[in-house]
Amino acid sequence: MKFNYLILLLLILLQIPTPGFSQKQKMKWASSDGTVRLISGDPDKLTDAKSFSAIFNAATLKLGMNQEADTVYIKKKVQELNKKKSGKGDDFQKEWENTRTYFLPEFIDGYNTQATKFLLPLIDTVKNGISGPKYAMVLHPDLLYYNQGTPMLYMRLDIFSSQDRKDTIAEFSFEALGTNSTKHHYPNYNPAAFNKAGDILGKLFEKYIFKTR
Repeated sequence: MKFNYLILLLLILLQIPTPGFSQKQKMKWASSDGTVRLISGDPDKLTDAKSFSAIFNAATLKLGMNQEADTVYIKKKVQELNKKKSGKGDDFQKEWENTRTYFLPEFIDGYNTQATKFLLPLIDTVKNGISGPKYAMVLHPDLLYYNQGTPMLYMRLDIFSSQDRKDTIAEFSFEALGTNSTKHHYPNYNPAAFNKAGDILGKLFEKYIFKTR
């Protein structure tokens, strides 16, 4: 009898929703272009945001199917291409260094396009006053590689209070891919994956956090 009671109690507890867990399970945007999901934190705290700042941190970035550190991968690629044709590897390195500078701007452009459409807080690229935006986004790209000609990006994003960087409000994970469908065109499609990451984050923010429609 006691055993049956425990089983019944367990079944009842399983039916009781846990707000935090439920929120994490539901806060996800997925489409054919990629997925963004909440890993941890309470993004509802962001509802008073007027704008965001954005920082790029590529300390953990790996490249290629073998997931090599970006410096290792680029060095090997340069040597490999130069063996095939003198100067080809040097051109590849210049192309990489050039397009890499567009990763953060393309993420911002992808997000701000959705933010403008849905009247969300924008990522502010201009420093207004001393304090600036109340919240900051930090992009941590982990892996970038090509799959049948399509760039695949795996990335984490932290949002914290600009005044206290130890206070992480929310952490998201991304799987984003893209073709060169941004406003700008580059020698390769890598920046488009960052543009798509910003795009799907804007859609998630509209649906689950700011709910402007």
